[in-house]
Amino acid sequence: MKKYDVAVDIKCNSPFATPAKRQRVHQPDDEIQADVEDLKARLGADEKKPQARTHTNRLHSMLQACLKQMEREATTGFMDLPNCTQLEYEPSIDAPLYLLMEKRIADQFDHLSHVFKAAGLEENKKDFCDARVVTGGHQGTYVRFSRAKMVPFTLDAVSRVMWNVVKKSSVLNMRTANPATKDGDDNVMYIKRKCLLQDNVSCTAGISVLLRGVCRRFVEPHRIVLVWEGTGDWPKDYLQSHPDSVPIRERGYGVIQNVHLESGLAASLTLIKTVVCMTPGLSAAIDINEPECLEMLSNVVIPSYHKILNAREQMLENFILDEMVYSKRHGSAARI
Repeated sequence: MKKYDVAVDIKCNSPFATPAKRQRVHQPDDEIQADVEDLKARLGADEKKPQARTHTNRLHSMLQACLKQMEREATTGFMDLPNCTQLEYEPSIDAPLYLLMEKRIADQFDHLSHVFKAAGLEENKKDFCDARVVTGGHQGTYVRFSRAKMVPFTLDAVSRVMWNVVKKSSVLNMRTANPATKDGDDNVMYIKRKCLLQDNVSCTAGISVLLRGVCRRFVEPHRIVLVWEGTGDWPKDYLQSHPDSVPIRERGYGVIQNVHLESGLAASLTLIKTVVCMTPGLSAAIDINEPECLEMLSNVVIPSYHKILNAREQMLENFILDEMVYSKRHGSAARI
């Protein structure tokens, strides 16, 4: 009997059996549901891939435009930044965002030592460069750039030029006596400017991005600390054609301090340590922790944004040299 049953089973399960004679094997409901969910997930992933590629291409184009603008600014003086326009303060629109950023900056300063330690910037680091994608933290997924570099300029020169670079992007008419400062506090600067991102210098068309941020300076006996928070908002007409776009966010930390020689004397060298954390403006519908998005952050955002930061660094050094030359020619401490 056993042999017969086995023979029947084999015969009925043969691919050559007729439909009427083929025995149907019933799959449990929970297994069917699991298969359905798996199929849905695969279809959803396939639908997201073209969308993710579209946002990747858009982000790459935007970063390239940012880089070209930074390169132009690096070779342009303070008084002539053609693609950037300072804007006036609008209390009803700007105040809520500035208040939120101020709170974040206060929290960030309290965690400064932890941020630098996590970024690999210990006290003795004087030449260091690192860029990586950070995941799993309470800040979400972002790209982190860490840098330590010595420059052949005095602490005062570096600090003054850095702050004047920030001031050139500050919001207008916030305070009559001292624009863009809070209650006379000249260690807080509110940034608001509009930048036209263009593919080339002769191109008249471009995307106008609104940059707003807050930068606070902490002056300590042995160092100067800068902490900033900023966002880049897309224009309304761009959002109409790309309604799922989200703002770009950057938060940064900078420490400037003197370099002391083994003899104990301070040299005309300054150590600059920076940590910049950037969250790209991807679609709100895209999970940034998907493998394809993480790969995009490593292969597109890191090299592109790294060039932008290098251009900022070059711009700073050019402006310091420009100020030194101007001071020697005119016998004044500073031009701006």
